Amino acid sequence: MVVELMGKHYPIDRDGKGRYRHSFVFMRGTYVSVKLLGIDELVRGKVSTIEKYYIVLDVEDEGEINQVTINFSVIKFIKHDYFPTVEERSPKENISNPKTSFIFDVGEQIGCVFRDGKILKGELLSEDAYYIYIKTDRDSYITIMKGALNFIRHSKHDPQLLVDDFYIQEMKDNGYSKPTEFVFEVGNEITVVFENGKELPGIVSDESKYWLLLNMGDKQVTVFKGSYAYIKHEVFKNKATLYVENKKLRKQLRKQDK
Repeated sequence: MVVELMGKHYPIDRDGKGRYRHSFVFMRGTYVSVKLLGIDELVRGKVSTIEKYYIVLDVEDEGEINQVTINFSVIKFIKHDYFPTVEERSPKENISNPKTSFIFDVGEQIGCVFRDGKILKGELLSEDAYYIYIKTDRDSYITIMKGALNFIRHSKHDPQLLVDDFYIQEMKDNGYSKPTEFVFEVGNEITVVFENGKELPGIVSDESKYWLLLNMGDKQVTVFKGSYAYIKHEVFKNKATLYVENKKLRKQLRKQDK
């Protein structure tokens, strides 16, 4: 799709200078340190290009400038100077809104646990579809890629239990447990196992499109659905059967409300 601007055609995801409209807090020309999955050394350099799937850094090597193109999918985090959040820079956004796509809010203390088991703790400054921006306990500013995380530790919150096509308001009002996209539902006990061997037992408290909320006693964690290796749980009916039963229940409850 293209839009017409000043007599020229520009893709909607690029500005008039042909630059990709990225949503990171740091800018082109910024000096950053990039931590990659499975590699100990940081890649340090000046941001030259930001595209949808990669970033290009100007890297100095023995007095010469070379370039490195880094795939976002292998980045754990990007360390950089402080920058205002995207919301703070946009006059159209309501910067007083602390809500995120998670159960916790901007301003809270969180612990981000990576796929390799390492953890970064800090204050959540903002969230984007692909990253979270935090200020660490050591006053460093870090952009963490969501795809590099297994789960996030945070303070305990009441579940939202948002209604959707499979969990309608009538089910919520009548005290039915919220089904998930898995065969288990909210209230069931599960154990999430990650690629690094870490096991996380807990009770399913809530679910969103991209995460599961687990209660672990007085603790609570948000598990990214794309991070688990497998999930251990008791035996449930197959998903097809659960789907048909859910459909019948929704129809029955809606008839009762008429």
